[in-house]
Amino acid sequence: MNVILIVNNLHIYLQRICYRLTRNDLLRDKYQEVFQEFHDDEETMKSIEQSQEKFYNIPV
Repeated sequence: MNVILIVNNLHIYLQRICYRLTRNDLLRDKYQEVFQEFHDDEETMKSIEQSQEKFYNIPV
């Protein structure tokens, strides 16, 4: 009886882990897609570069 309960709990635990890993993969794929769109946008990249230049050229 106890062995069946342990195996059942282990099975449920493994299902949850697999679900979380799948969700993480889906999220990662979506973030990569958004990042790529963001990175491919020339206007955005120019703005980032200008911001960085301003930041690094602050007199001390």
